[in-house]
Amino acid sequence: MKIPKRIDTIKRHIIKFEKYLQYEKRTFGCYDDGGGIRYIIGSYYMLAGDIEGALKHFKWFQRVFPDDCGSPEQYLSWTLALYKSGDLKKAYTKFLQTLLMNPFVIARVIGVDYIMPFEPGSNIPTKEWADWIADEIYNLWDEDAAAWAKESFCDEKSQKILFRYYEIEKQLVTEPVGEKRSELVKEMFAMMDNPQKFI
Repeated sequence: MKIPKRIDTIKRHIIKFEKYLQYEKRTFGCYDDGGGIRYIIGSYYMLAGDIEGALKHFKWFQRVFPDDCGSPEQYLSWTLALYKSGDLKKAYTKFLQTLLMNPFVIARVIGVDYIMPFEPGSNIPTKEWADWIADEIYNLWDEDAAAWAKESFCDEKSQKILFRYYEIEKQLVTEPVGEKRSELVKEMFAMMDNPQKFI
């Protein structure tokens, strides 16, 4: 993931990305965005030092793509934007969602080694994905923000929900199609949607 070095270039990219999405909507009546542009705009706003712009974009994303699970780098920047805005309650919720999506991303921010206790069924929660994210995005986390993230990671509540999420993931590997499997999938998606309800 390559990031422009100059802030003015980053800002031009934001304008270009947003205009492209507007073109899709105007032309096709919907968003296709096969390249995943919508996932990186928020991070670009943060790289440009525009927290308000990032929060505005994330609010737009949530409204326009309510069923979109997003991506780890997007949620990492979303967490930071909320933290920097002073909304620690929402920041912690987004932190938990990021943690469940890819714990290696959080581990990279707080400077700890992490070992996944099982083999994931997709590439999203992997170290490879976390390594693909540009250093510039991780470097947005200053000392205070990283300390908050580490405290949040070590919190008993966070570890409890992470353990339960992984417990479900491991059960799904062998659970056959049926009522029990459907219940587990429903719980897993509910945890990702609103993790604080399960604390």
